[in-house]
Amino acid sequence: MAKNLEEKLKSIDEKISQLKAQKQLIQNKLKEQERKTRTKKLIEIGAIFYSAGIKDQETASKIKELLLHDEKFKNFIQELTTKRNNS
Repeated sequence: MAKNLEEKLKSIDEKISQLKAQKQLIQNKLKEQERKTRTKKLIEIGAIFYSAGIKDQETASKIKELLLHDEKFKNFIQELTTKRNNS
């Protein structure tokens, strides 16, 4: 009887290990999918900047600083993102 219970425990432990491995695999796939989505967005945004004539990192950095520190631009960006999130 004790041997039977030990075998059941061992079987359950093995199933737990398998489920943990499956969970980790799914979590890794989800993270990879999120990274790919983020990368795609960054590329698309970069392409928009590039098509607008911002073709070097220095100019892009200057625009970023302007967007982050100029109140008019900050308000403009905030309005755009608020409208987009409410749609």
